[in-house]
Amino acid sequence: MCQADKEVNKLKLQSSRAIAYMFRNIIPLLVFAIIPALLLGFFGGDVNSVNFADAIREMLAQGGVVTDVTLGNAMLETFTIVRFFNVEGLLALLGFVTYILATGFILAMVERHMRLGVRFSKTVIINAFSVLLRVAAFLLLLFVLDELLLMIVVGLVSMVESIGASVRFVAICSVVLLILARLLYFSIIGLLLCSLPVSQCDDYKLNVAMSYSARLMARRNNVVLSLVAMLFISNVVAFALSYFLRDVAFVGDVVYCLYYLFWTMYLPCLSVKVYFEVADEPRKDLEKQIF
Repeated sequence: MCQADKEVNKLKLQSSRAIAYMFRNIIPLLVFAIIPALLLGFFGGDVNSVNFADAIREMLAQGGVVTDVTLGNAMLETFTIVRFFNVEGLLALLGFVTYILATGFILAMVERHMRLGVRFSKTVIINAFSVLLRVAAFLLLLFVLDELLLMIVVGLVSMVESIGASVRFVAICSVVLLILARLLYFSIIGLLLCSLPVSQCDDYKLNVAMSYSARLMARRNNVVLSLVAMLFISNVVAFALSYFLRDVAFVGDVVYCLYYLFWTMYLPCLSVKVYFEVADEPRKDLEKQIF
C-alpha cells in the first residue's frame, strides 16, 4: 500500500477523543441529558453568584471596615445548601436526581458501545440499573464534598470579617478562597474520574474503585490538568456571560442549560474513554470507518 493510501485510510478512522465521541453520538446522549440540563440550568444556575458579585461591588463602593458579618452571610445563602431552601432549590435538587439517572444510563450506554460496538440493548438498561446505586453514592459524595469546601470558605470569610478587616481585604479574600475551593474540587473530580467505570467494569466496591482511580489518574497528570482547566474556564465563562448579559431575558438560564448539557454528556464519555486507555482494552466503536 502506498503512502497516499495509508494517509487516506487514517482519515477514514474515527477519532478516539472523548469530545469526538460525544459529538458523534450526540442524539442518543441528548435523550438522557436534556432533562437534567434544563432543570439544573433554569433552577440550579448561578443567579445567586451574580447577586453575590453585586454585593461585593456594593461593599467595595462603600469602603471602610466590616463591622458585621455581612459577606459571610451572603456567601452562606449563595453557595451552601441553604440555597436549596426554596421552591427553585427543590427543583434544582430534582434536577440533580435526574442527573444521577442520566449519568447511570449514559455510562452504561457508552461502556457497552465502546466494548461491543452496540449502543442500545436490554443489557444497557440492566447495566444502568445495576450501577445506579453506585452512581448515586458517588455523585452524592461529590456533592457533600463540594458543600463542605464551600462551608469552609464561608467560615474563613466570616472569621476574617469578625476581626474587623477592611472591606477590600474581605472581598479579595472571599474571591481567592472561592477560586481555590473550586480548583481543589475540580482536581478531586479529575483524580476520581475513572471511579465509576472501574466499579462498573471490574465490579470493585466504590471505595476501592475510587482509590484505584486516584492512583491511575495521578500518573495521567495531563488528563487531570486539562479537565481542571476545562471545568474552571467553562465555569468562569458561564458566570461572566450570565453576569454581563443579565439584562437580556433568559440569557443566563440558556447559558447554564448549555453548560450542564455539555458536562452531563461529556464527563461519562471521558471517564469511560480514559478507562479503556488505562485498561488497554480495544474499542469496538472505532472499528467502523467514517466513509
